[in-house]
Amino acid sequence: YFGCRKRHPNNAYYVHPAINTKLFRPLQNKEYKTILIDHTYYYGNKKKEFADITEIILSKLMELRKLSKFNIHIIRFAYFDKTFNFVDNYENEKFYEVYKNKIDYKKVIEIHNSADVFIPTHKESFGMSILEAASSGSIILNDEIHKKIKSLFIVNSKEIKFKSLKVDVLDNILDKIDYDNNRKKVFKLNYKSQVKYIFDVYNKLYKNSN
Repeated sequence: YFGCRKRHPNNAYYVHPAINTKLFRPLQNKEYKTILIDHTYYYGNKKKEFADITEIILSKLMELRKLSKFNIHIIRFAYFDKTFNFVDNYENEKFYEVYKNKIDYKKVIEIHNSADVFIPTHKESFGMSILEAASSGSIILNDEIHKKIKSLFIVNSKEIKFKSLKVDVLDNILDKIDYDNNRKKVFKLNYKSQVKYIFDVYNKLYKNSN
């Protein structure tokens, strides 16, 4: 893990989670740009500045899609804590899909492969969903409050202040997505490469033990 690697930089090997690059691959629709927002995440203190980051991101994207030169389709994974009131004012919009409950993994793959942009919303220790999105060719847009998501360091990502995001900035990002390069960044983490790396590590450990 990253913490172990930091404490023992000279004698610790870190094996990244492997990604199935055959399943997660670019299959975007050229008629529109799809933005995928990860699941509901509440941050802040309940008494002060307590909010759902996905609501902030969604409301800004809804505002900007009216001004964008692109036909923008928005998908939202909205797994939510039932102790909070979940309000969605856009469910009837044709350009918007929301999934409030867990969905079949095949559907998750299909959605990732269709997405041009992926927006993570919570501080995972590593973030497999980010690797899956990158393998599908998506550019990762990271809100400024989530700088420490570990997998952001090995994918093509841009730090965005969503509250002040302008339409020209969003259009420029959508216009310059390099799907092949985004995928190339994580291709080295495919199953075959990771299995080979694990064997190499074991061989080194075995030789060092003799």
